[in-house]
Amino acid sequence: MRKFRLSFLALVLCLFCAFCMACTGKSSDGNKSYSVSAGEKEKYLEKAQNVIALFNEEKSDEIRELCDETMKNALSDDKLIEVYTQLKANGGFEKFLEGEMTKVEQSGKTFTVVVQQAKYAKNTLTYTISFDKDDKLAGIFYK
Repeated sequence: MRKFRLSFLALVLCLFCAFCMACTGKSSDGNKSYSVSAGEKEKYLEKAQNVIALFNEEKSDEIRELCDETMKNALSDDKLIEVYTQLKANGGFEKFLEGEMTKVEQSGKTFTVVVQQAKYAKNTLTYTISFDKDDKLAGIFYK
């Protein structure tokens, strides 16, 4: 019973430290995050949902138009076909669920990062989508 209490106390302490780090706007790896207005949050959630919709609709050219140069080069036809195949394996897209956004400074660059959940027939995916200072798609990850 004592080990359980110590483990529980350690877990609570870790969560408290993580919460404090989030509130200060600084992460442990030196990156900074910033609070955002409700209007800005709505704008970027909509942009992220549009990106997800384009992937679900397999609109390669439209996706590339939204990308920065690094992403354009990374999203070859073969890579996009691979992504489309993976998305199809989750069944048809049903709806967007919760979404959050923040601004993060990394390596001297500021990015807007959106974490958006999407419900599919067989699974729920969590997308992490990054936009650069010019609102270009700078990264996308899903799991």
